[in-house]
Amino acid sequence: MKNKRVEWADVAKLWAMLAVIVNHTVGSVYHNTTIAYSSYYSVSLFIVVMGVTSYWSFSRYQGNRIDKIKSGCWKILRPYLVATFLYKILLEQHFDFLDYLDKVVHFNEVGPFYYVLLYIQLFIAAPILYYVFVISDKKKYGILIELLGLAITAIVGTWTTYNTNILDIYGGGGKLLGGTYLILLYIGMMFGKYCNRIQVGKAGSIVLLVFSIVIMCVCLYVEAFYRGVVDAYFPFGDGINPPSVSSGLCAVTIMLFIFMVEKVIGEISALKTVYGMFARIGRHTLYVFLYHMLMINYCSAIVNAINSEMNIWFKVIIYFGGIFAGSFVIELIVEKALNFIHGIYFEKKSAE
Repeated sequence: MKNKRVEWADVAKLWAMLAVIVNHTVGSVYHNTTIAYSSYYSVSLFIVVMGVTSYWSFSRYQGNRIDKIKSGCWKILRPYLVATFLYKILLEQHFDFLDYLDKVVHFNEVGPFYYVLLYIQLFIAAPILYYVFVISDKKKYGILIELLGLAITAIVGTWTTYNTNILDIYGGGGKLLGGTYLILLYIGMMFGKYCNRIQVGKAGSIVLLVFSIVIMCVCLYVEAFYRGVVDAYFPFGDGINPPSVSSGLCAVTIMLFIFMVEKVIGEISALKTVYGMFARIGRHTLYVFLYHMLMINYCSAIVNAINSEMNIWFKVIIYFGGIFAGSFVIELIVEKALNFIHGIYFEKKSAE
């Protein structure tokens, strides 16, 4: 099972995406800021899961890591470039190349686009972090090397949070190596290495699931009500983006909870089917992330046209349903269009 793509990682991505939407719909779907505060861990969860999948990916990759980095960066850059273009056409109904180029370079056509640069920086750094585990596997006391790697990563991530700036880009995207997101990437890699070694049986899995629920709820409560108080005692203080200790702990405990859920449901077909459905949705979170602000704009227009004071649950259905459905449609159209264009320009003629 080691290094195999499993459903819990995709479910975690879906959870993170839902938290992003909750955060970005405050004021339109709901007005309780405590709910918004409790969703601030969203990108932290994306990054810690990225650490898990990066460890699996690099551990089974046999080729040149530079080629893998270029391929991985292009996978997010290509849809990002298209998304920036479509935002200008669909929302601004105007296209100026210099303005487009400026937005692309500064990752600020819409606020969440900082994540693209954050992802690229972390993906470039991932092989260096992975190499720590390569070394540790060859040593008798490898875990000490990994803990030393964690300590060094924490120092680097904390320092870059306070002392670096990239083009005034928002959040972790504007910090060298993503600031404290680098720490979460490393923690995710550690979890990716050891998670499938957890063999505790059915009863033990249930106990760990209950434990994960308890600590997850505690972390979410702290994030919502006492984040500033707790984070003030740590080196990088009250940080939202790059994340603070409370946001990071929320992300890690939620990941643990989702992992244990998959362990507990085992081969229960009905639950596995539902879980698998969530995982399939989670595999499309890149496009949902790129286009959710566009969809929020359209959903707001729909709600205001119908009745801006409608019941909150109707708003939830319209916004969340519209964001996911609209993003899926855009992904389908964009990918087919790009493949069609690629075929026109790069398809080789068959020999007659």
